[in-house]
Amino acid sequence: MADKKRRRNRTSSQKELILHNAGRLFSEKGYDRTIMKDIARACGFEAGNIYNYFHSKEHLLYKVINEELDRTLLLVKNLEDDNSLTATERLELLLRSYFDSIAGQHRANRLIFDTELRNLSPTHLKQIIAKRDKLDRIMRNIIRSGIESGEFSEIDEAIACFAVSSMIIRSRIWFSPGGRLSSDEIGDIMVRIAMDGLRGKRVNKVADAECLGDTPEFSPHKQS
Repeated sequence: MADKKRRRNRTSSQKELILHNAGRLFSEKGYDRTIMKDIARACGFEAGNIYNYFHSKEHLLYKVINEELDRTLLLVKNLEDDNSLTATERLELLLRSYFDSIAGQHRANRLIFDTELRNLSPTHLKQIIAKRDKLDRIMRNIIRSGIESGEFSEIDEAIACFAVSSMIIRSRIWFSPGGRLSSDEIGDIMVRIAMDGLRGKRVNKVADAECLGDTPEFSPHKQS
């Protein structure tokens, strides 16, 4: 029993080592210019060892991308139907979780999403797109819920979803852990931009009313 557990742990650690180095090399050298021998050398063993776990270089690329998507979905999937929270609260949590997931990824793996999807087989690409669509569906449903509850202004939920998710996704390119702002500070800014945009006219009407004094405390029609 103990031997089986040790073998499982060894297999798991070797897979993680291979995926880590594959992701790094795909980003640094490009998928086309990286060969299995490069990945094996980075791991400290022969190329044949990789085939014990992954049957091709394309399979490795798929696994790198798929595992990152799975981690993100695991963080946010419970938010789609969580009726204990408002749509605003759910969307804020989703955006923070989504960005935190990206910020926590190795930079090499972050960049692969933008540059190497074209190298996936049709079957693997279809699976990745399906998971990406699932993430979009969760966000879109939360936005729709916010529109229906009056938390967000009337807006095309699909376009709003694309705009908000694009803002988060593009951070894969420019985010740096050692940058001027922390990941929490950047997350706060992204959430504020998204929420202000989704509230739109609703926020503007409230602001205009306050400027005119049309509030319970300062209504121009209230008698002194």
